[in-house]
Amino acid sequence: MTNIVRGLTSLLLWSLLSVACAADAATTSLDRFFSGLRNLTANFDQTITDAKGVVTQNASGKVTIQRPGKFRWDYVTPYEQLVLGDGQHLWTYDADLEQATVKPQSDALAGTPALLLSAKEQPGDLFDIAPLPARESEEWFELTPKSQNGLGDTQFNRLRLGFVHDTLVAMELVDAFDQTTLIRFNDLQRNGGVSAALFDFTPPAGVDVIGDMP
Repeated sequence: MTNIVRGLTSLLLWSLLSVACAADAATTSLDRFFSGLRNLTANFDQTITDAKGVVTQNASGKVTIQRPGKFRWDYVTPYEQLVLGDGQHLWTYDADLEQATVKPQSDALAGTPALLLSAKEQPGDLFDIAPLPARESEEWFELTPKSQNGLGDTQFNRLRLGFVHDTLVAMELVDAFDQTTLIRFNDLQRNGGVSAALFDFTPPAGVDVIGDMP
């Protein structure tokens, strides 16, 4: 009888361990990265290639995200440009042109990758997620917007995210013209100190503003 009890106990423990392992396996790098994500900062390199694979543009800069709803992309090369969302308005500022545009953020972000990184919702709430074959040491996923969330009219045909050791390292977008934008992140810091002042923008004196000022 004792052996039977021991056997049943061992079987129960083995079953619980199997369930725990299966649950852990079902949790992906994407899930672990976005779970509890409050903010992030990273440097980035951006490459755009056309349908034939010819590079048409290279750019680099720094990105800062504050969830929910705030972000800024500071482009340094090939020219200075700021793309900033303060939670209500989306600003685009070209220093060389001395020009800024402003529009409602909710309208401008519908169906864009910026919504994914800064949204209060988890990616699975907004996108259908499918694993892709690994690229060397990177774990990749393809995200398809869920039409019921109002994301059906997107600016891209495919959105893919790449991870290494639960850290976001790349974002790849393919538009309707088969133009591919690949953004590589480095020195990414997750849930560090981010100043709220980074998401305030006032056009410098003499800058032309297109759109309705808030």
